[in-house]
Amino acid sequence: MDGENADGVLTEQFLKSASNEFDVTSIHTISLAQQSITDISAIARCIGLERLDLSHNAITYLQPISSLTNLLVLDVSDNKISSLCGLETLERLEWLNLAGNMIGTIEALRSLVSLQNLSSIALRDPVRDVGNPVCMRQSYKMLVLKLLPQLHTLDHEIVKGPNAEVFVMMKEIKEDLAHRNAARDEVSARNVAAPAEVPDDLFMVKRDDELLPAELHFRHSASMSQQLNAKGLQLISEAKERLSATEHV
Repeated sequence: MDGENADGVLTEQFLKSASNEFDVTSIHTISLAQQSITDISAIARCIGLERLDLSHNAITYLQPISSLTNLLVLDVSDNKISSLCGLETLERLEWLNLAGNMIGTIEALRSLVSLQNLSSIALRDPVRDVGNPVCMRQSYKMLVLKLLPQLHTLDHEIVKGPNAEVFVMMKEIKEDLAHRNAARDEVSARNVAAPAEVPDDLFMVKRDDELLPAELHFRHSASMSQQLNAKGLQLISEAKERLSATEHV
């Protein structure tokens, strides 16, 4: 590829070519995804950068990014990063994607503690089901939020702010519907597999404790869904009232 060495070293020439800029200090936005990059030393000269995509490469260290103090958005997902040293200087950073790397401990995130403008971070991508070793720890989300209380979204889920409760409610409804569908499929499969002969107790009224576990779960899920739906309507109504009150102030 023009301007990039065969060994994966990013060059100033390639930065100019990829951004269509004559001076690397004039680059504000650039995507360098999927370029087999291992060495990003040259990126340090792009001091005007605000949005940088380095995803899907083979990067192991981020120290050269420390000079990019104007950076607002940084995507370094799907690399080989285990340390975030160098990011502690990015005081304007708001959005950071780290999914698909090799971050193994909560302590590795300490470089982000001073970044008070950082409101969104992704250690795991639930859509592609890729994360970091630290995500295997059951309580990692709680520990991340304790270390970085300034976050509003974590792993693409809203955890703070006016929409957080509605987001959680919608997630619960989605999970509940998934359980209901699974229960329905299980009941259907059992019915298909049932013997053709009519059982002796076909017309007997069965007690709840004799119903299939899946049917009981289905009833419970339906009840929960109704409750969540009512709660959602209440929250939306309250939000509209607050918005209306604000507009009349």
